[in-house]
Amino acid sequence: PEEEEQIRRHKLALIHVGNVPRHFIPKVKVFLRNVALPAVVVSQAPVTMKDFAEAGIRTREYEPEVPETKGMVVEVVTGVIRGQTCSQEKLDEIIGKVKYWMERLKDGQARLGSGQG
Repeated sequence: PEEEEQIRRHKLALIHVGNVPRHFIPKVKVFLRNVALPAVVVSQAPVTMKDFAEAGIRTREYEPEVPETKGMVVEVVTGVIRGQTCSQEKLDEIIGKVKYWMERLKDGQARLGSGQG
């Protein structure tokens, strides 16, 4: 669809989700199902790469038994509440991770097909 084409124009996805993992993990899965992009996921809830992999989402640290996405979660930042100003510490963490992956993508070091960044 048109949304997928728009997303494919970018190099990295920043996905900000909520506080209920059983709601947002499937949303991340839908987002990454047909778009081969690395993604930084920002959430309020404490989640790990393993939580995403158990749902069939490819991650930098874990390859699911049956991968169901073309895209991959490369970083997770937790403790950020949607609709509220976040701390400078969390902003710095998000910016640092986005810059890190943008540099790796620019230099051609990050490859989605290998299961590693």
